[in-house]
Amino acid sequence: MPLGPARFKTPRQFYWQPVSFQRVLIGLLIVLLAGCATVAKKDPVSLQNAIDLKVESLALLDKAIEPPDAHSAEIQGMQLRLQKALEYEKTRGELNTISVQQWELLADPEGNLLAGFLKKWVADGKGRSPAFIDGVKGLVTKAFDQIIKTESAKP
Repeated sequence: MPLGPARFKTPRQFYWQPVSFQRVLIGLLIVLLAGCATVAKKDPVSLQNAIDLKVESLALLDKAIEPPDAHSAEIQGMQLRLQKALEYEKTRGELNTISVQQWELLADPEGNLLAGFLKKWVADGKGRSPAFIDGVKGLVTKAFDQIIKTESAKP
């Protein structure tokens, strides 16, 4: 075995093999299709659910200065519609994971967004201050806006 540079291959031995146009085209198509299939498609029902629930929830939050007893049917209806929206998003498949996570945050009765506020409002049995309600409305609005933005940005 010779020592030194003679044992290494010459640069000519490292040339690229010609690749057919068809192989390149197939490779590009696979990459493009895989990239398009990483997010669920835009769904008008999801978008409308988010818009409707945003408007309804902000109207209900305006009433939170009063005790919840006078609004128990509205509160229960909102909790039900939140759960229905979440379940609908879950049926849209694995590509909709981000939207499902956003809805889970909003609909979590132990959280600090809409469902959590409604649960605490009912449990305490009293109205909240307008300043507190304005703060909650700001958080709920941002959460719904993010859901709407996410859904609108889908292909």
